Amino acid sequence: IINNTCTLDYSGHSGGGIHSKRATPTISNTLIKGNFLSTYNGSSKGGGIFITAASGYFDSNQMTVTNCRIENNIIYNSGSFDMEGAGIFIHNGRLDMSNTLVIGNGDANTDKGGGIFIKYPYSSEHVEVNITNCTFSGNEAYYGDAIYHFGSVPSAPLVVKNTIFHGGGVYDYNNGGTYTNNFSSG
Repeated sequence: IINNTCTLDYSGHSGGGIHSKRATPTISNTLIKGNFLSTYNGSSKGGGIFITAASGYFDSNQMTVTNCRIENNIIYNSGSFDMEGAGIFIHNGRLDMSNTLVIGNGDANTDKGGGIFIKYPYSSEHVEVNITNCTFSGNEAYYGDAIYHFGSVPSAPLVVKNTIFHGGGVYDYNNGGTYTNNFSSG
């Protein structure tokens, strides 16, 4: 899924490469690269992948990403609205990601989560993210170059294991993450 461009006026837009709503896709051995999501006077979320579901539908909204490369995805808007998750944006769902490279997503204009933005769930929602054996490198955002985790346990757990962070790390807003055997440099 390469070099898609999505542009909208006066509205929020999400999912430049993949927009998953109330689905359970498995994405493997896939390149998600160079997708550009642009909104004029609206929020831009999920340049590479956007994952969401309506309240109460957590179980029907689970994505598995394995052996993929999520690279050089950009989000932009012309106003002062949110630009979150240039690589991946998740809200009310589950993401299990392993053996995946998340490289060069976002830029100086990305507000939160160059690689991944995890949105805090509302009262009847749940977000769960498990990241294992992945590499985050060269992602960029004002907060959370690699990952911006805006959640807490138990409604939004984040588990990161055996993962490499190069050139930016995790911004864990409410201290809801568990980190085991990870490496960070630069």
